[in-house]
Parts: sequence; C-alpha cells; structure tokens
Amino acid sequence: ARFAPAIGWFFADGLQLSYVNEIFGGKTGQQTRFAMTALVDLSVHAPLTDRLLVMGGVGAGVLYNGSDWGFVTKPRVGLDVLIGRSGLIRPAFFVQWSHASLIDLEGEDVRDENWLYGVEVAYAAMF
Repeated sequence: ARFAPAIGWFFADGLQLSYVNEIFGGKTGQQTRFAMTALVDLSVHAPLTDRLLVMGGVGAGVLYNGSDWGFVTKPRVGLDVLIGRSGLIRPAFFVQWSHASLIDLEGEDVRDENWLYGVEVAYAAMF
C-alpha cells in the first residue's frame, strides 16, 4: 500500500515546486514493514484548454526502507483537470528508481529490482 501526501507552490506561471512524502507498507506472514520517501519535485504545467493542462515533472530525494537509506528519483507525466473553482484531479504515469530496495520484508526484498512504475491519481485543493 502507498500513501503520498504532498504540498506544492506555483512560484511562477506554469512552474510548481512540491514536497512529497510517500509512505509504503507491506506484510508477509506475521512481519509488517514500512518504508518512506521524501521528495522535492519540480513540475511544468502547460494549458491545453481553460480547464485542462498537461503536466511533466521530476522529483528527487531520499528513501528509508527500515534498514537502509538510499537516493530516489521519480519522473512523471500526466494531466491536470480543473474541477470547479479550486479543485484539481491529476492522473499521471510515473517511473521511480531507488538506490536501495523499497521495502525489506524478513531480509527479502519485495521486488528484486529498484524500479517501480504505475499510474497515480491525485486530488488537490488550490488556495
């Protein structure tokens, strides 16, 4: 499972700087372990229409998997769909590479490689 709260700031038109704290959890048998990443992300947002923007960004930071520290980077690309006056839905594709394995359960890695990829959907409220 993964939970990833974030906070962002548009410091210039179409440029956002964000902090993302991802928390991962996993369980094998009776053993439960958690991992965490802390990323600083820079993204570009270009309008396609008044309510639809294309987004691309890359984040870099640190990872801790319960026993090891490592470096992590996460490029992503997606859409920003404006909802109402201040809501935003963001479906995006991402690829994440980490120096250390994501989660170490009972001495065995959840994944053999240090790559993670997928689709994420985020909701944001702007103020």
